[in-house]
Amino acid sequence: MDKQGYAPLSLNDEEDSEEFSESATISLPAVYERTWWKMIHAVSFMVGGITFILGTLCLFPEDYNWTLGFQLSASLYVIGSVGFLTVDVLEFFTFTSPKLLRLNISFSATGSFFYVLGSIGFIPKLDVAMSLGVWGFILGSFCIGSSQIWKVIRISKESNEPSHSFSVRSLFQDKNTFTAMMVEAGAGAGAWCFFVGTIIDYTGPEVGSVAFVSVLVIW
Repeated sequence: MDKQGYAPLSLNDEEDSEEFSESATISLPAVYERTWWKMIHAVSFMVGGITFILGTLCLFPEDYNWTLGFQLSASLYVIGSVGFLTVDVLEFFTFTSPKLLRLNISFSATGSFFYVLGSIGFIPKLDVAMSLGVWGFILGSFCIGSSQIWKVIRISKESNEPSHSFSVRSLFQDKNTFTAMMVEAGAGAGAWCFFVGTIIDYTGPEVGSVAFVSVLVIW
């Protein structure tokens, strides 16, 4: 015992302390399993999806103040794009390995960033070049659509044991795999719809015309 009344640690005590520290560290849940991470991830994804739908619906009415419609639509798209970007950034800094996984996520994050720029480009009051909005969505949709295809392929390979090769059948082998595939494939389908719709919109269909409405339906 030292002068302050504390007994010095013996060799066995130190080993026990290290074992306790290691066991405590191992028992901690991964960050993506924590409630706050799941909440931020889920809410951000839902906000993105809901605001994109509402943003498109703002452009449907025929007898309408179109300036206000575009203002509301673009503002909702900005909020939704930030929501999607939050999901991607959260995943990017959580899943740091393997490198190909992080590269896959970075494609989605790049696409979401282009969506933010594109949404800002569509806000009438900001008087930003419309080409920023169009190309923001074209490039963003291409990045996200490609990334989602990659994610579906990765899900198939990871679930297809022991060969770990791509197989459509492996995507339907259990509920968790099927659910993950549907989430990623659904986001990819939405991105490719925006890709095609924005290209059609770039040709300049008259607002309220059949061609314009067809773009909204695709979106």
